[in-house]
Amino acid sequence: AWKGDASLFGHVGAGATVQDIIVDEDCSMTFSGSVTSESWFGVIAGVSYGVIENCENRAAVAVENLDASAETGFGGIVGLCDNGTVRNCKNKASFTVAESVVSNASLNTGGIAGKSHGESSSIVSCSNDGSMNVYARISEVSSALRIGGIAGEAAGVVSGCSTGEKMLIVSTDASRTVYCGGVAGYSTAAVSDCVNAQPVSTTLYRSGDAVYNEYTGGVVGYQASGSIKSCTNRGSMISSSNQQYLYMGGIAGDFAEGEAENNVNVAKLDLQGDATSAVKGVRYASVGGLYGRFGAVQSDSDKNSSNSGPITVLNVETAADNSTTLNLGGVAGYIDSESPLSSLTNTGAVTADLVANFTAFAIGGIAGSTECGISDSKNSGTLMINNGILLKNTSSRICFGGIAGRNVAGDLNTYSGCVNDGEVGISTKSNDFNILPAFTGGILGYTEMPVAVKGCENNGYVNSSGANNKYDGLFSAAGGIVGAIVETVAEVADCIVSVDIRNYAYNRNIDMDPFKMCHCGGIVGCAVGESQSNIVKISNCSNSGALENKRSTAAGIVGFAKYAAVSDCRFTGSVVGSGPHFAA
Repeated sequence: AWKGDASLFGHVGAGATVQDIIVDEDCSMTFSGSVTSESWFGVIAGVSYGVIENCENRAAVAVENLDASAETGFGGIVGLCDNGTVRNCKNKASFTVAESVVSNASLNTGGIAGKSHGESSSIVSCSNDGSMNVYARISEVSSALRIGGIAGEAAGVVSGCSTGEKMLIVSTDASRTVYCGGVAGYSTAAVSDCVNAQPVSTTLYRSGDAVYNEYTGGVVGYQASGSIKSCTNRGSMISSSNQQYLYMGGIAGDFAEGEAENNVNVAKLDLQGDATSAVKGVRYASVGGLYGRFGAVQSDSDKNSSNSGPITVLNVETAADNSTTLNLGGVAGYIDSESPLSSLTNTGAVTADLVANFTAFAIGGIAGSTECGISDSKNSGTLMINNGILLKNTSSRICFGGIAGRNVAGDLNTYSGCVNDGEVGISTKSNDFNILPAFTGGILGYTEMPVAVKGCENNGYVNSSGANNKYDGLFSAAGGIVGAIVETVAEVADCIVSVDIRNYAYNRNIDMDPFKMCHCGGIVGCAVGESQSNIVKISNCSNSGALENKRSTAAGIVGFAKYAAVSDCRFTGSVVGSGPHFAA
């Protein structure tokens, strides 16, 4: 059996073809030593400018005792595919990068290719059925650790590739940025028709700022450009990390630019942090069923993108400066696309545990926070915060929406034709519980920016509190369609609510300052326009649900209105509680 530390072929030249090679399981490859110039290692080839096809690796690959001062890459088939083609190749062996590996330059690890480079590169109809376990330290802050089930870094085309059900595990306590994906860690490629079934587990330990950014996706960790189309993630994802920033999504951790179309996640996403550490979790997190952050655009044919996997957040950092921020969405954690999104579906439950100090938790059935509108989309997953701790920081903010938690930017974002069927709200384990300012809406939780909500329907119970919360001067709001519209121009029209809305606040500060009161409205909880000329308009809406309230303003259409106009609305439900409340 062959046991070596070099590729079968050092270079495959342009125009050359390597094909029909099987390296069996009695063989193995171990890479180690000092690397001072750019180096690439693969079982079949180190670097390929040509074609590698119908090749299979069954030999275990290990990288250990490596000290690199230049970019390196390791692949089950090829180290670097440079404007070449890898086609119909398979890796069936385990891949290990040991803790003894250190580098002050980027390190790329892939089940098929360490890195594919150039617009003419292609990895087509390849599969990785081997486990991957990577622990490496990258000391240079401008360099990165890139790991992918198919390619650590991908360019050109990645199409028709798949991964099996063996684990991809990434750990480090010294790598400024980590890109990890079931198919590709970092990508500028056109990625299409790929399926990841490989469970992904990351454990990144904070040591000052040595570990800062994590981008983890079921298909791609970070999609810088290109496209992701018709891809599916079936591999569960778990992050036990506690570094500063985390972007995690069932399809892409961060889809920065490019085009998306018909992507599906069916697997669980779990941000559990490290309960045993002094810093129990990340400080800034954007987590979504499809995308942690989405800055790309949809193609005109994107009609079937959906998430059905549950999302759970157990631990994030309790930051002394209250800077912790969580954006959590059934489809995307944070959206800053240049154009509105449409035809998105979430059926997965979204659950998070609060911490004592934070700036904002934004949780939505489609998006946690968004800078653009959303249309013709549907959520039927339950959105829930669990809490058993005493919360006293009234500067923090919880924003829940059946479609979007927060509307955060834009000249005028429109939410139209959306439906929420999922319960939205807060559950608590204790009556000794002071809820932070919570803004809960069947469609949209909170906005301070211009917005239009039209033709939307909420059939999911809205609950803006969970126990006997007693905190004077607390601003919170629950609405069947929108929780709170704060000092901006807005329109809510042609919307329907058929379920109950609850806001138990026990706020004894009833002095008619809307931002020191709690509100409960069948359509909008709190509607405060910008001025007498820039108002909130609510028209042709109906609510047939009951409003449950304690010491909050409550009414069948709007709990509190200022610089607002209400017309042609209908309320056929009831108002119950301790008032003040009104019947319309």
